[in-house]
Amino acid sequence: MLISLAVRMAQSLQLHREESYNRPPWGLAEVRRRTWYTLIALDYQAAMDRGSDLMIVTNGWTTKPPTDYLDSNFSLEGPVLLSDANSPTSMVFYNIHCRSNRLLRELNWVLPGEAEKPPTAIQSSWKVRQDAIAQLDRTFEEDILSHIQEDGVFRFACVSFTKVLIRCAQLYAVRPLQRHPDLTLPPPEQMNILLIAVEALEVKRSLLSE
Repeated sequence: MLISLAVRMAQSLQLHREESYNRPPWGLAEVRRRTWYTLIALDYQAAMDRGSDLMIVTNGWTTKPPTDYLDSNFSLEGPVLLSDANSPTSMVFYNIHCRSNRLLRELNWVLPGEAEKPPTAIQSSWKVRQDAIAQLDRTFEEDILSHIQEDGVFRFACVSFTKVLIRCAQLYAVRPLQRHPDLTLPPPEQMNILLIAVEALEVKRSLLSE
């Protein structure tokens, strides 16, 4: 109930539209981005918990993901920059989640009325679903992980987090919460849902133990 109210308020403020970020100062625009992507995450988790439809539809926003700057490193009215702006921060984890959310939605949900329409490529093709997951994995590596030093606990945690999300995506590709009637089944060797789930849990457990 409260999430739905917050989503409607955010939409009335145009937080879901990239063009609304042109006028505000950089700091204020960044906070607005973070607010929108936090609502996307809360909507996703609430729908997963309830097994219900999403409030924010998969292609229902054009807002770009937020940056990795810490909240303490900028002011609402100030410009972008502050010290150590180029070094990785804990916001990397938030950005990893933001970058994965759209694909996880596409893999896991069919919007009301879509089941009666011809399926999209990702709704019908096992290969397209796997290619999209592989592209997300490359995006993690090229845009995020490659900018973090090779050793250390922080990189280990970031790599582990991306692995958890990729394994979850592979699980949803096989067994989505909602599936289009025309979705092709994966090859038999890819149908071991329990194995994929256990692998995701093992990566998550190793991350938490560290």
